[in-house]
Amino acid sequence: MDWFAPDRTEGQHPVYVAAEKDTLRQMFTTWFAEYGITVLVVRGFASQSYAEVVHRRTTRHGRA
Repeated sequence: MDWFAPDRTEGQHPVYVAAEKDTLRQMFTTWFAEYGITVLVVRGFASQSYAEVVHRRTTRHGRA
């Protein structure tokens, strides 16, 4: 059950950390996972399809 955790941001404005390089993902995830903070990697470019993925992730459950 290591993968299950309650949503710690329920009722709050969620916080996201964006990293430019994928090599930083593991470091940031290690630092912020225990706080329920999502890490997004943009890989130095902003394609429309990835912008839509980020938009979906940041607006799920009706929260901005």
